[in-house]
Amino acid sequence: MRHVVPILLLVCVVPAADAQTADAAKVGTCQIRPGALCASANLRGAQLPKADLSRADLSRSDLSGADLAEARFYRARLQRADFRRANLNQATLDRANMRGANLSDATLARASVSAADLQSADLNNADLSGANLSGTSLRYARMASAKLQGANLERADLSGADLRGAEKRRSRRS
Repeated sequence: MRHVVPILLLVCVVPAADAQTADAAKVGTCQIRPGALCASANLRGAQLPKADLSRADLSRSDLSGADLAEARFYRARLQRADFRRANLNQATLDRANMRGANLSDATLARASVSAADLQSADLNNADLSGANLSGTSLRYARMASAKLQGANLERADLSGADLRGAEKRRSRRS
């Protein structure tokens, strides 16, 4: 007499969006997460909109041309990082250490950069329209031809900053 044994087959399906999210969590050798230790990382052209890199160390990293719109860099260490032509629209860079960072031709429209350290940073031709730079140190920053329309520069330290050709109109208490 033959016995019929039922076989239970389980199929695990991983949605494509989840797989992409898992892949996006790592760029090169850098794990994209709060507190990441990625000094000197190559993140050139990375697509990281809305990434949370709060308290991360990306000092001396190459983020040129990266899409970092709405990304979060709260208290991140970004000294001498290269953000040339990066998209930082509406990003949060509050209390970030960006001493000597290169943000030339970067877009930081409506970004929050309050109480950050941008001493000696290169912001030539950067778009800071509507950005909140209150309480930020911009000592000796190069800001030639920067767009500052509507930027909040209240209590910002602009000692020794190069503002030649910078555009600033309709701002809040500067």
